[in-house]
Parts: sequence; C-alpha cells; structure tokens
Amino acid sequence: MTSPDTQERLRDLETRVSQARSALNYLERELDEARADAQHAEIEELELHLADTEHKLDNLRDAAGDAWLEVKHAVDAVWVRITAWFDAGRK
Repeated sequence: MTSPDTQERLRDLETRVSQARSALNYLERELDEARADAQHAEIEELELHLADTEHKLDNLRDAAGDAWLEVKHAVDAVWVRITAWFDAGRK
C-alpha cells in the first residue's frame, strides 16, 4: 500500500499529465487551423495568378510577338508555384 503522500503526488502528476494532454490537443487544433488558413490563402493566390494568366492568354489570341513571351513567362511562373504547392502538400 502506498502512503498518502505518494498518492497525493500521483494524483498531482495525473492532473499535470491531463492538463498537458489538453494543451497539446489545443495546440494541434490551432496548428491544423493555421495550416488550413495558409493553404486557403495559397489557393486564393494561385487562383489569382491563374486568372491573370488566362486573361493574358486571351489577349495573346488577339496579339502576337512580345505578348507571347509575357504569357509564356506568366504560365511558367504559375506552373512553378502550382508544382511547388503540390510538392509541399505531399510532405
């Protein structure tokens, strides 16, 4: 049989472990929310870049020469961002 002092210490440790578990669960939820917010912002940014590129592509249909280089660079930039975003999501 354990002494009352030991039992009190065990209860105190159990309380601390429970509090630590609650804090960890809270932090994990906060991390998940932060990741979701960051991912949402990244998606919005990619959508803007894609819309801009589509607009430039529409303009390209009506133009020639230098416009093609501008669109090519925009498409290349969007592609790099999209592939980096997918690669980051797989980690």
